[in-house]
Amino acid sequence: MRLNCNFGLLIALALAAPRAMPAQAEALTHVNVVDVETGTIERDRTVILNRGILVATGATGTTKIPRGARVRDFTGAYVIPGLWDMHAHVGGTGRSSLALYVANGVTGVRDMGSILDVVRPWRDSIQAGTLLGPRLVLAGPIIESTGWLEAVRNIARQNGDASLTEDLAARIPINTPHTARAAVDSVIKLGVDFLKIRNDPSRVALFGMLRHAREKNVLVAGHWPARITPAEASDSGYRSLEHGPLTIVNGQLTPTLDRMSADERQALFARFARNKTAYTPTIVSLKGYRLTPDSMVSRILADSAGALDPRRRYMDRGLVSRWVGAFELKQSETGTPLDWLSFQKSWLRDLRGMADAGVLMLAGTDAGSPLVYPGFAVADELESLVKEGGLTPLQSLRTATLNVAKWMSAERTFGSVSPGRRADLVILDGNPLADIGNVRKIRAVVRDGRVHERVALDSMLRSVESTARIADASADAADTSYVSLVNRALGANDSQQWARAAELWQQVLAANDYVPDHWYALGRALYNGGKYRESIRPFERALELGAGRAYNAAWNIARAYAHSGEPESAFRWLKWALDFGLRSRQAVREDPAFEKYRGDARFRALADSVDVSKLSRSEGRKHDLELMVAEVQRMHRDPNGTIRFARFERQVRA
Repeated sequence: MRLNCNFGLLIALALAAPRAMPAQAEALTHVNVVDVETGTIERDRTVILNRGILVATGATGTTKIPRGARVRDFTGAYVIPGLWDMHAHVGGTGRSSLALYVANGVTGVRDMGSILDVVRPWRDSIQAGTLLGPRLVLAGPIIESTGWLEAVRNIARQNGDASLTEDLAARIPINTPHTARAAVDSVIKLGVDFLKIRNDPSRVALFGMLRHAREKNVLVAGHWPARITPAEASDSGYRSLEHGPLTIVNGQLTPTLDRMSADERQALFARFARNKTAYTPTIVSLKGYRLTPDSMVSRILADSAGALDPRRRYMDRGLVSRWVGAFELKQSETGTPLDWLSFQKSWLRDLRGMADAGVLMLAGTDAGSPLVYPGFAVADELESLVKEGGLTPLQSLRTATLNVAKWMSAERTFGSVSPGRRADLVILDGNPLADIGNVRKIRAVVRDGRVHERVALDSMLRSVESTARIADASADAADTSYVSLVNRALGANDSQQWARAAELWQQVLAANDYVPDHWYALGRALYNGGKYRESIRPFERALELGAGRAYNAAWNIARAYAHSGEPESAFRWLKWALDFGLRSRQAVREDPAFEKYRGDARFRALADSVDVSKLSRSEGRKHDLELMVAEVQRMHRDPNGTIRFARFERQVRA
């Protein structure tokens, strides 16, 4: 897919040099340069860095070192490009985790969905050189199935679960081609670097979203879809598929590729390679969440000192509390540990075949999910790709370096230790091509031309550990207050305190104004409080941002205009509500807002045009729930899923 100028500009900005660059050139001498393109090692080289760029490499002793450059002797060390985590949620792991990435040689992160108002300032501060962290490439709000999102919203409201409430703020639901196009447009306007689709909606909505993304020349990444085939996904514009290829059918784990013969799988992998559809397995997220014994989980979560796993002591209280909540939900979810172990075995069987077929494999961890330690987990993933996925150390190393640059069409900017590339490097005390585990033996990290040797890296780790021990002093405290505010607004809605709810939703939107469901909630509070005219703009804003419940928003706008004595506008919006999917003729005819218009021929014609004409109000609601249940039955699940279908089905049928 050819990138348009706007998207190319966004990626270029994400990869650009910071405004505050080191003034002094650096010469790294007596190093062994790992060529990730050829798999060879250039021995005893000197690498010259200047103003954030790798400007030259050559034999030590003959390579000219610029006057005034600082010379650092790294005799015997191995230099590789800076690593990338291509599937993480830095908004969930917190501001302090940014230093953990750098300390572990991870100089770039593709964020797969966070609250944009949280992570965008971090990206800007990193770019300005005022905050130490990896380069951030952002998806922003995740585009999501309406049914899945409504199910999680119900659970969050009933359980008072703050972590789920926070998660909802980074999601935009779609259920029709119209809302799919609106979602794409609204996310692009936010200045994101690519689009993320998770639990897929109907086929028509998903194809509509992918078609519109192609028209805008924007990359799309997402989970393996349940409602279209992997081949259709690749042909339609998925540029990377995430996690394990899995769906849940009638409550049973169903590995997508197991339904295909060996020849069919190879043909699919060839199609992926031809279409440049990459794959990010995130093996470590499955191992951490699904395959860690419960007895070990409880011990690690309680072990803040890190006696069992030293990495635990760098995790702040907020992140650990989200892990605890996820493990509690896991107890009621689909699949036993043996089921998931069987799935892992069948899934990993195909990774080497994908790599050998030319599929662009990407290293991702799903950092933010339970027992996936931000920064540290990239080495875990690279090792898993070799030991369990069958890749060679070179193939594994490429997933976090060269392949990332190829996915972003930025091979001349980063991804290799070559002149002209950004000066993001990792200096190791072992050869990663002999043992991929040597990526953990870090002697120094170069981030934008600044060399952080082991003493500085250890200082970063101590600082993060100290921050984790003082949760209230963490920069993530603002995120927690936002979650609390959303929970209070939801509570006011539930208790029908409409004036208070409207006030709280206005405060929520002042902090984060791109979540369509929050605009819808404000409109509902104003409408139910009798402020009909004032409710119109929030409902319109929800539609502009791509609200999944499009017909509900349009229906409420029609009702608000009817209450306000503006029949022309009311009928126009009623027509749109019907086009968006409003199905209950009885609800239209009996709504008090239209009482004075029931004799109007225009109103009667609209009411008579409802598609499901024989459904009463209760029957219409039952019909909607049946559709929702069917959607969740077919929905794609990832290892970090948060809802079991059976639990949701019990709720909606109650």
